[in-house]
Formats: sequence, structure tokens, C-alpha cells
Amino acid sequence: MVNALDRASLQSASTGDLIAAVTRLLSPNNEFPTQAETGQPECALVAFILESLTFHVKSPTGATARAEILQGLNGSLDPIFMFLAIPDEEVVEATVRLLEQITLPFPAATILEAHDNLVAGLGHPESAVRNLVLSLLKKLEPSQWTQELAVAALKGALTGSLRVFEQFKSLLNSETMIHVLLQPPCLEVLLQLAHDPLDRFRVLEIVGLAARLSAAAAQQLHLAKFFLPLDDGDLEYAVLTELSTSLILPTSTADAGTPTEARIFLVQAGVVAAITERTESIHPESRARHLIPSLTFLLAYVAAVGTENDAYVPRILDVAATALLPPDNADLVQRDAHEIVALATLRGLSALPTLAPVLAHARLVQALAKVTAPLRGGNHGSAAWFVGLLQLLCAWAPLDRDAQFVRVITANAADPAAVLVAATVQATTHIDENVRSAAYAAQCGIAQVPWGQTELGKPERVNYLLDRTADDGSPAAKRARYTVVELLAASEMVKQDADVATQNRFGEYLREGPFYVVRDAAVALGDAA
Repeated sequence: MVNALDRASLQSASTGDLIAAVTRLLSPNNEFPTQAETGQPECALVAFILESLTFHVKSPTGATARAEILQGLNGSLDPIFMFLAIPDEEVVEATVRLLEQITLPFPAATILEAHDNLVAGLGHPESAVRNLVLSLLKKLEPSQWTQELAVAALKGALTGSLRVFEQFKSLLNSETMIHVLLQPPCLEVLLQLAHDPLDRFRVLEIVGLAARLSAAAAQQLHLAKFFLPLDDGDLEYAVLTELSTSLILPTSTADAGTPTEARIFLVQAGVVAAITERTESIHPESRARHLIPSLTFLLAYVAAVGTENDAYVPRILDVAATALLPPDNADLVQRDAHEIVALATLRGLSALPTLAPVLAHARLVQALAKVTAPLRGGNHGSAAWFVGLLQLLCAWAPLDRDAQFVRVITANAADPAAVLVAATVQATTHIDENVRSAAYAAQCGIAQVPWGQTELGKPERVNYLLDRTADDGSPAAKRARYTVVELLAASEMVKQDADVATQNRFGEYLREGPFYVVRDAAVALGDAA
């Protein structure tokens, strides 16, 4: 038995000795060690005791040590949790490590026995403590959560470190769990923190996650009016639009929930109306960086709506038309800002799954006819602008089966397909590599529709595509060109029009693969020795 609380005596102490030391520290007549020189608490020694216990639990006989600790503490973890109240970082860290090891195999029922300590831990100033408690709560089923625990977890996550917040979000993985955290006491916490400049963005993220996971939760949040109390500041709207975009167009396959329900929620809560109205009042030439997030969301909203009859779609497309057209009498700085906005608009439009709403909007059609002039020849402007146009063509060509959009952007040329294909061929020799890659991608899009196959299947275009020396030699160019050839070779229309020799050339090209290199045989001539 250890009779003195000093490091030398504790170094060789058994698990039982260390438990006795812990009991003495926290007994009514505690023997909390102090420094001889100053009389201050010897926190380093307390941390050493806890670390020594952790070492015993992590050893090969850890299960026995864990059982001894619980037996020595009468089956309760309360004495160990009490060390978290000591205002010393080293003691708190040692306590967290010990609790992590002791509670590792605990089932949910055992963890709930420390309910009050869990609630207190979620409000602890140290993030490591909050994170520990949240990791323990992962073992609970939704039915095992009390309202007190839910409120404490929500407060602890929204006001804690980023690591704590991410740990909390990992708990929200089901509709059932969302409902646990949207009971009236939790809603009150969310509404309160939504008005705090430091916490409102996290509140928005939680609200967004809930709306995507549960249609019922979305309705509940709509009634609580979460979005509308926010200030009309640029940063708030930037965060709001980013969140709203992720709701209707989840950013990864890991995102759960139903974007359709989230879209309904955004309409009911007034978010779509608020962002639309704000975007309509912004001048693109003066506030480009504020307009782009809003435009991104609004066009993503149109993409989510598809061909449904929606009152906001015409208004949003009108905003897009305004964003595409350069401002009158703009100076150089304003024109640069406009190009940034217009490029973002082109990218947003290229994500639309159908051309129907675009072709039905006269003002947007007129704007597109103007901005796509570089595809008809002449001055292409910046490389970035030309890439944006080619990317739009790549995305929309497969959708434009009746060539309606082609006629728009070629100003109703006598042969719209020939004009567009000629532009992409010319772009494959552009000095900028990004333009060349975008040109090949555009040809891949064109090769997926009948009018594109007809044009690319002409003898002069086939000769161009099958010429291995005609690309820039980069792997991306070779791969893209090979894809175009694959699409043409599989086209029944091209097969019918091509003669046997051309069909054989297609087959040989495909057999050789995308990276085949034509090698010239070198013959050395000289005097025979």
C-alpha cells in the first residue's frame, strides 16, 4: 500500500494502490498534494496518478485493471469525472485519456449511469472534454437521449471548437436523430444562437443538415423561421447561399437526405424569394463577389426544379441574362468584374439538365446569342472566357437534339453544325492548354447528337480526327480525341454514311488505343565498307 502521495512511491504502485490514492484525493478529508515551497496544489502529481492508471488499463492485463478500478470506485465513474473540475489543463487531459480507456467497452446503459456528468462535460471549457462526451454519446440509440442531454450536446457543439462541431454533426445521421434534437428546448437554443454573430453560421449548417435529412424537420424549421432573422449582411448571405446550394445539390454521395424536400423547405421559408430579390437589386459591375454566390444558388435551384412549372424560374433566368450582358459604358475594372460574373453564370447554366426553360426565356436567349459570338469566329477575348463558352457547349450539346440552341449561338447560320465544329477544331490549336482541352471536351458533347455526328462524320472531319499528329501530344488531348472517335464509330448514322475503307480506319484507330504513336523508320545510307 502506498502511504505517501509522491512520485517516487507511485512509480511502482499497483492498480489497487493507485485507486487508493485517487480515493484519498477526493475523500472529504482529502490529501490533495501541495508543493512544499509554495503550498500550491501539486497538479502535475495528480496528472501522474491518472496517467499511471491509464497505463495499467492499456496494458495486456487491461481488462483486469479496468475491473479493479470500477470495483475500487464502487462501480461509479463519478470520482474520475470530478477531476475534470480541477482548473488545470494537464489534469484535465490526463482525466480525458483515462476515461477514454475505461469507457471504451461500455454499453450505452452503463454510459447513461453517468448522465449528470455527461451533461456537465458538454459544457466544459476544454474541447477535449466535450469531444470525449460526444464520442460516448455515439453509443446511444435515439430513444436513450434525454432532452437535457440533447440541449447540452447542441450548446456544447455550437459554441465549441471545430473538432467538437464536426464530432456533433456525425451524430446527426438519421431522421430519428434529427427529431431528437429538434424538440422545443433545442429549437429554443437554435433560435437564440442564430442571433449570435459567432454562432449563427453553425446554426445554419445544422438547420440545413436537418432540412435535408427530414421533410418533417424541414417543415418544423420553416415554422420556427430560422433563416429570416439573419441580418442583411454580405457574409451572412454568402453563407446562406452556400448552404442552400448544398441542400438542393448535395456536394457528395456521402450527403444524405432528399434535395426535393429541401427545395420545398427553401421556398416555404422564404429563402428563394429573399435571395432572388437581393440578386435582382445587385449591379454586376460593382458587386461581383457578392453576386456570384447568389447566382450559383439560384441557377442550382433552376437545375433542381428541372421542367416543373415554378414561378421563380423566369425571374432567376432574367437575373442570369443581366449577369451575362456587359454593363453600358463600363470602365476596364467594371468589365473585368463582369467577365468574372458572366463566367460564373455560364458555369451555372451549363449545369442545367434541360434547355427547355432557357429556350423559353427570350431575354436569356438574346444574351446568349451575344456572349457566344467568339464561337462564330473573330476575337475570342481571354482564354478563360473562351474556355467557359466551350464548357457550355460541351454540357449543352448532348441536350440539344433538335439543334435549337445551336441555331441561337450561330445566329441562324446556313450550316450551324459546321460553324460550331469549325470553331472547336480551331480551338484545338489555341496557345492555351485549357482552351485546347475544353475544345476536345466540346467535340465529345457534339458527337453525342445526330447533327453533331453528321458534321463530324464528314470525310474532312474524319481525316482530322484520325490524324495522330493533329493534336498537341498531351495525354488529355489524346484521350479526348479517342473518345470522340469512339462515339462516332458507335453511331449508326456514321456507319451508314462511311465507306468500307473509313470503317476500317476507325477500327484500326480504336485497336491502337488513345496513346499510339506513329513512328517513322529511319534508314541510314552510306558507303559500304
